[in-house]
Amino acid sequence: MNPKKIAFIKEGGFSLINDRVYEMLRREFPDYNIEVFDLLQIARQQNHFVYLNTLHAIKEYGRSLILGKINYKRSFRRTGYIFRQFKALVIKHIQPEKFTFSLQTSSYYDGSVPGLPHFVYTDHTIKANLTYPDFTEFDLHQQYSPVRLLLEPQVYQHASHIFTMSSHVTDTLVRDYGCSPDKVSCVYCGPNVPERPSIHYPPDRYTSGRILFMGFDWPRKGGPQVLDAYRQIAPHFPQASLTIVGSVQQTDLPRVTAVARVPLNEISNYFAQSAIFCMPTRREPFGTAFLDAAYHKLPVISSRLGALPDYITDGVNGYLVHPNDVAGLASALKQLLADPELCRQMGEANYEIVSSRYTWENTGRLIREQIQKQLNL
Repeated sequence: MNPKKIAFIKEGGFSLINDRVYEMLRREFPDYNIEVFDLLQIARQQNHFVYLNTLHAIKEYGRSLILGKINYKRSFRRTGYIFRQFKALVIKHIQPEKFTFSLQTSSYYDGSVPGLPHFVYTDHTIKANLTYPDFTEFDLHQQYSPVRLLLEPQVYQHASHIFTMSSHVTDTLVRDYGCSPDKVSCVYCGPNVPERPSIHYPPDRYTSGRILFMGFDWPRKGGPQVLDAYRQIAPHFPQASLTIVGSVQQTDLPRVTAVARVPLNEISNYFAQSAIFCMPTRREPFGTAFLDAAYHKLPVISSRLGALPDYITDGVNGYLVHPNDVAGLASALKQLLADPELCRQMGEANYEIVSSRYTWENTGRLIREQIQKQLNL
């Protein structure tokens, strides 16, 4: 008898995506009950878990921690101990006869249970890092311990099917992990803060020269490069201004405003008030902030890496520059600041591109169809 029950397995918030995936499962499988298993939350309830995993983080990443190649938070998530503990937890808490299938988000752990069809939805693989220009094999072995590298392929081997957010991740699963192309589907994702029907756009929006950077990881998201490029263009565009959201930085540059993290319900206002979204990220598994910008009809300037070429066509809905290319970044900013009509055209094109593909309704439909096919539902 079909139990009509889904095990949704997650690890914390996953950049707000877990909430969207849960809503998507409820919408696409309305006849099913969904039981949520937050493995990190469950693990933290165990005696000595944090202490023991901290010891393993020091053991596996001690040298990298000392040299500053990885921070404690990331090393804590990347131990062999936490991988094995999460596996033991799903075996303990998920009885296969009580569920139709399970679905996990991200691929930091193996949430599969023997005898239960299992699906993975992820925005990354470890080896995808090697496609970034400033990331080498040496970096890989400093940021991922040998045991962690050895365990990761189990995530993909034990999955009935793997859903990815980008062709970039699909390619690395086939190329670097030996997955059959039939086992992997690119289903994209949706935005965190889509445009609200009631949003107010100021009439001078595209002539305002307001540049928006939104990112919490300042170095990785290309924040220093944005400041350097702004320093070059500011004297030539007195109307230009730069707003930094998520990272408070000290600078003597004119017309720069920096604010710390803001509530999700206020983020839309920053997009609406801006003329250009600029975040030349140096490493990016996906980047939902770019979708949020597109849903607010902004032209985007970013880097030619990861998932970004999937939905940014250079010269059509934004500009793609090489990572760390400050001159190229400044040139792209100049072109948009000098041509408000081009900003508007690119913003409209950006909205049309993402709203036809990057919606949670579209992602949910693709996931549901593949699961139904796999399970003959």
